[in-house]
Formats: sequence, C-alpha cells, structure tokens
Amino acid sequence: MAWRAAAGLRHSRGPVCVLTPSSNRTPQPQTEKIAVARDPDLVYLFSKNPLEQAGVSPWLEFVPKRSDEMKFTFMKRLVYLVSGLAGFGLNLAVAGDMPPRGNLLELHSCALYAGGCVVSSEATLEGRYMLRAWNFTSGTFNGTSLSGLGVAVLQSSSDNLAIPESKSGDAVIYLPQGATRAQLDALVAWLKSSQPDFHPATARTRVVPLRFARSQTGDTFSAGDFISVKASSFARCQAFACGESLWYQPRSVTSLFTVAEDQGSQITEPLLELKWADAGKRSVFLARFGEPAAAKSLYVTLADLCSSAHNPL
Repeated sequence: MAWRAAAGLRHSRGPVCVLTPSSNRTPQPQTEKIAVARDPDLVYLFSKNPLEQAGVSPWLEFVPKRSDEMKFTFMKRLVYLVSGLAGFGLNLAVAGDMPPRGNLLELHSCALYAGGCVVSSEATLEGRYMLRAWNFTSGTFNGTSLSGLGVAVLQSSSDNLAIPESKSGDAVIYLPQGATRAQLDALVAWLKSSQPDFHPATARTRVVPLRFARSQTGDTFSAGDFISVKASSFARCQAFACGESLWYQPRSVTSLFTVAEDQGSQITEPLLELKWADAGKRSVFLARFGEPAAAKSLYVTLADLCSSAHNPL
C-alpha cells in the first residue's frame, strides 16, 4: 500500500489523506503526503519521503480545485489584489503626511491669570464661551496641504470651558474662504482628530475670510463680520499684581503657550444666539502647536517672555 492524495481535496483544519490500493503499481519508496489546510482555494501537500535521508529535499505539491472554481477564485483574488493595492497607496499617502504646525489663539470668557478671589468668583458663573483659532504655517493632513490656511471654532456651553472636564456645548466651525473642497474637508477632519476635548452636541460651519496678524502692538484675529479679537503684544511686559498666578492651561493641544491680555474682543454669532464683548482680562492663550522638538503644553513664564534672548512665539 502507498499513500496517494486525492485531487480536489477540500479545506480542513487537520491532516487529510486518502488511502487507495496500489498493488498493481511498481513499488515506490514509502511517501506520506499530508494535506495541510492553509488556504480555502488550494491544498498544500507536504511529502515526507525516506529519500530525504539520502539528502533529497522535500517537495511541495499544489492540488487545484475544479476549473470553474478556479475561475471564480482568480477573479476573487484579483479583486482582493486591487483593493489591497489601493489601500496600500492610501496608507503611504497618509504615512507621508508632515504634521501640521502653526500658531494658536485661544480666548476664554474668564480670567486665566489672576488672583484667587477673581478666579473663584468666575469659576461657576463665567467661562462659558471659548474661541480657538489655528493658523497653519506648514504641514499636511490626509494628503492635503494645510500650509497658509486657518480654522477656528467658537463654543458655547453651560459649563466653564476653561475646565478640562467641561462639556463642549454647541459649536460653530469657521473655515477659510477660497480653500478647495479637499482642504475644507481636511481642516474639519484635523480639528476633530487632533483635539480630544472637542465633542460638541451640535456643530455647524461657516466659510468666511479668516485673517491672522501679528505686530508690535498686538496679535489680531477676525472671522468675517462675526469675530474680531486683539490680544496684547509680546513686546510689552506688564506689571502683574502680587498673588496672581496661572490657574488654567489651554484646552487645545499645544507645544508652547503663554498668557496675553484681551485688549478688545467682539463676537456676534446668531447660530449660537451669542453676543460676547470683553476687554482688559488676561484671558487669552497664545501658543504654538506641532513643534517637533518642543514639550507638550510647555508654559512660558514672564521672565522668558520679556527676555530678548528667548521669544518662543
């Protein structure tokens, strides 16, 4: 008797062999063929032959299914191959993204740097509005360049949005006028994926002119006719009262940040039924994000800020 594997052997989890008589055949060296079920479309037969002891390498035999099944199998594998190549190309494009970098302005409706009494009085009654504006200096996301673009989000909540555990409330996302559809989609996708705290109950969008500017007199941001903000200049080192300190950190993901004074903000957003005007508070974070060599959320002190040798923003 000798072992002979049957053609068209079906998928199995263990060794599969078929025993057939071979009394009329010329005696052959005893061979044990073991069908190893690794693929539903092919059966792999590994031979264990005494000739291996004489230095003959083991061999591998493929037993195909019927021709009609093979045609279907070929088409199925072709579809898998095309899909795999498409996914591989997309992964390469995403993997080739350069992390977005740029500057951030984050405005709150409560003081961020103040005395304990001021912060305590505002903690439960103020801080329910927050504006964040990102200005991209370089980088890509989902294969789309964000360099030179900007995005902003205005939030209104029943909680103090300066507190990390607060609810996101409702939001309006401001997108840059003149950007392509792909850029608009990439900006919204980046915002949702990069800011872990951003989970608004509702989020609507506006496409308006976004303007960022920096000068010796201050930093400004505007979004159409809806938002206008001016923050104090980094060149000015104002006197801070005794007992004042930093009570909050940016809600946005940043590399470096510091506190600036709101020198005048005017926000009117009908979609949120919001009119917000403020000035004279140290309620603005100015920051950088995406810096490759910087620590996460590193606070820059006043001494660093006033030093001509260290001006991080």
